Amino acid sequence: IESVTELKAATNLHADEAVARGAALYAAQLLAARENRTDTVPMKIIDMTSHNVGVEWRQPGADHGENVVLIRRGAELPCGTSSQVFTDVDDQTSAEVQLLEGDSRDADECRKIARVKISGLPNELPRKSQIDVLYQITSEGRLQVKAQLHKGGHPLAIEIERASGLT
Repeated sequence: IESVTELKAATNLHADEAVARGAALYAAQLLAARENRTDTVPMKIIDMTSHNVGVEWRQPGADHGENVVLIRRGAELPCGTSSQVFTDVDDQTSAEVQLLEGDSRDADECRKIARVKISGLPNELPRKSQIDVLYQITSEGRLQVKAQLHKGGHPLAIEIERASGLT
């Protein structure tokens, strides 16, 4: 906490009390803005990710996958990153990426949040062709995924199948 805020953490406060005090300060800031007056306690609200977001990577022949973290917990929103996917066989027509949420390196210990299906790969694509996948978390906390062929930048169709909740 000290490295981010440059303030020493208060160890004498209960966590619930700290949250309540923060909510009160935020409410005071909103009320001051609505009433067109200067807030007495200037502060800036920074939206951050609450969990690590990663992809499942499975080494050929392995019985379980690894969680490869792409976006770290605590990253300021909006944020984004990219990864690469490679085709396994010649003339492959689609690829899939399993998105995970969690801190464990073991993919089975993480929550599966969505399966990203990448389709529209061109005919006669050779084995080991690179697909660049871009992940963006908006300031509202929404995950956006785009994919394109590495060579030529041809955009590809994306379908996201959520593991739970709304589609």
